[in-house]
Amino acid sequence: MLFDPKIAISGAAAGHAADQGEHLAFEVGREIAKHGGILVTGATTGVPLAAARGSKSVHGQTIGFSPAHSELEHVKKYRLPVHYHDIIFFTGYDYAGRDTLLIDMCDAVVEVSGRIGSLHEFTSAFERHKVIGILLHSGGLSDEYSMLLDKAHRGRGHVVMHADPKELIQLVFEKLEEVQEDRLK
Repeated sequence: MLFDPKIAISGAAAGHAADQGEHLAFEVGREIAKHGGILVTGATTGVPLAAARGSKSVHGQTIGFSPAHSELEHVKKYRLPVHYHDIIFFTGYDYAGRDTLLIDMCDAVVEVSGRIGSLHEFTSAFERHKVIGILLHSGGLSDEYSMLLDKAHRGRGHVVMHADPKELIQLVFEKLEEVQEDRLK
């Protein structure tokens, strides 16, 4: 691999889906860091925060993209954490705009137990021909993506799926290498 890939984690920030996916997201974050990837998050709670904690548990790098204009707004208005990130960019784009920027700034996306915001990140990543990893059986929408891809009749893109965090991240890095080689031809 020619670079340190930036891998975004996409997943539920709150609710039942976040509760289902947090322990798995921690493992995903650890595996991304162990593979030399830089974890990119929406600088929020739940699944993304758990992945950031996992990355930091093995001294990985993490970057956050906040929906807020400033750290004060991030903490007071949005009630979001500032821990477990090396740097947080305060986009001022609210959630939907932040999601788009997050996807643009990463090389791949890993979906863990997401809700509607994760679906937005998935479709944005798919349209931008990003590598996408789906952690199956992680709650939320995780088991719906295969059906959505079938019904959309647009092919599978660069989507890989697995139920084991370690295996999924291995597949994501393999797919990244494959895509990178194809783009350099």
